[in-house]
Amino acid sequence: MKMLRMDVESSYEISKLVHLLNAVRLLAPEEKTLLRCIAELALAGEGRMISGSIYKGVKDRMSMRYTTFYERLKKFSRMRLIEVRPPRIRGNTREIVLRYDPARVIEACG
Repeated sequence: MKMLRMDVESSYEISKLVHLLNAVRLLAPEEKTLLRCIAELALAGEGRMISGSIYKGVKDRMSMRYTTFYERLKKFSRMRLIEVRPPRIRGNTREIVLRYDPARVIEACG
């Protein structure tokens, strides 16, 4: 039996989806809502996803302090759901990058 590149890529995509679904299952309802909001903002594609602008967008939908928001971002990063990149400028702002297709994240969060 010969394994094709297409087979490997298909298996990889399936395994990524399994990781996403299992990780989302471990989240509390408020965390799922936050992750869904981040994915919706990413899907809207309004430039780079900066932590401060994400917080402003999320705060309209959820009641949350910035400290709680930042702690959840760190949790998502540890779970490999997002990547938190250091700033290119001075300050505490961070660039947030989803590790999965935003549409898949929205679907997984329900």
